[in-house]
Amino acid sequence: MQDIAVNPNNDNEIMVVITNYGRTVGAVFNNVTNILWTNDAKSASPTWRIAEGNLAGTTTSGFISARSCMITVKKDGSGNPVTEYYVGTAAGLFAVENLGPTLIGGGSPTWQREGSTTLNYAVINSLAYRPDDNVLLVGTHGNGLYYTFLGTSNLVTGINNPVINDKDFITAVYPTISESIIQYRIGNKTDVKKISVQLFNMQGQEMYRQESGYQNGSLNISRYSKGAYILSIYSDNKKYRHVQQIIR
Repeated sequence: MQDIAVNPNNDNEIMVVITNYGRTVGAVFNNVTNILWTNDAKSASPTWRIAEGNLAGTTTSGFISARSCMITVKKDGSGNPVTEYYVGTAAGLFAVENLGPTLIGGGSPTWQREGSTTLNYAVINSLAYRPDDNVLLVGTHGNGLYYTFLGTSNLVTGINNPVINDKDFITAVYPTISESIIQYRIGNKTDVKKISVQLFNMQGQEMYRQESGYQNGSLNISRYSKGAYILSIYSDNKKYRHVQQIIR
C-alpha cells in the first residue's frame, strides 16, 4: 500500500492506493488493483471496492502507478455538501465526486484530470489536506509544490471560508527564497487584534506556530531542512488568511 486517505467527516470511509509499475510475463500484464475504497472500515470485515474506473487504462501498460490519495469535503454554490476524491499518479492528478454512491450502485467512476495547464503529467508524489479552510497541497517529483483552495469547508466542525491573501490584511511576505529570515508586513484591518503565524511542510505537517498581536514580524527558518514550505497567517476573527509558498 502506498497511501491512505480518510474522510474527515466519516472515519468509516477510507480510500487507499497501491503503486504498481506493471511487470510483464510474456505479453500478459501482471495487473494489480491500484485504487480501493470502503465505507465500513471499522467493521470486522470491511467491504473493499475497486475504484480505478477509467484510470485503469491511463497508460500503455493498461493501468496507472498510483502514488497518493486524499478525500476532501466542501459545499457547492448552493450550499449542498460535496465529497471529492483525489488520486496522484505517475501521469498527473485526477479527481472525482460521488465515488461512494457510484461504486455502491455497481458503477465505474470517471476520473477527471486536474491542473492540466500547471501540473500536466507531473508525478504526484504527495497530497496534504487542511480541512478547516479546504487547502489542498500537491507535491510533485521534480516539478515543485502547488496548492489550491477547494471552496467552502463542509466539515461538521468547519468555519466559514476566510478571505485569502487580502492585501489590506498582510501587505507583503519577503523574501520568498531565503536561508534564514522571512519577514511579513501587516495592513490596516482594524477588526484584527491578533494573528497566528504557522509554517507547514509539503506533507501538511505543522513545523512552527506563533501567536502575536497584529503587528509586523519575522520568522527564522534556518533550522529547517532545505525545501518548500507554506507560510500561513490567520486572523483571530477567522476572516482573513494569508498563504505564501517559501523556499529554504
